[in-house]
Amino acid sequence: MVYLTRRKALTAGLTLACAPTLIRTASANGDGFFGLEQLGPIEFMYYGTVRDTDDGYLTDAQVTMTVSNPDLIYTEVSDVIGHYRMPDVGRYLVDNNHKVDPSTFKLFCTMEGYKQVRKLDRRPGRLTKGAFEVNFTMQKIK
Repeated sequence: MVYLTRRKALTAGLTLACAPTLIRTASANGDGFFGLEQLGPIEFMYYGTVRDTDDGYLTDAQVTMTVSNPDLIYTEVSDVIGHYRMPDVGRYLVDNNHKVDPSTFKLFCTMEGYKQVRKLDRRPGRLTKGAFEVNFTMQKIK
């Protein structure tokens, strides 16, 4: 039989309570960083960063996703370190009996005083399920 003192029991309880957050990995541009593992099974969504041509993060850039069938528009705003995450549009489509067809999706970034000069889409061409990173580079308009 194992006897625990009140202090040991409290320490063990706190360790177990904190264990999930201690084990969780974080990567700068990966799923773990954006908390995607907490969303459950993902049908189709985009996430990424918005930076300027000097590699600085842009806050309050608007990332817009349009779907042409059915007609949908989603807009998210980048946070203080340039990250954005679109909703799981695939989940919406599947739940409403529509096909997930990435060829009908368009993703672009806008910001006052800037123009989009690069969109780096890391989604392997034929995949239609999962979370995919798309990073934008914006150039200041002179």
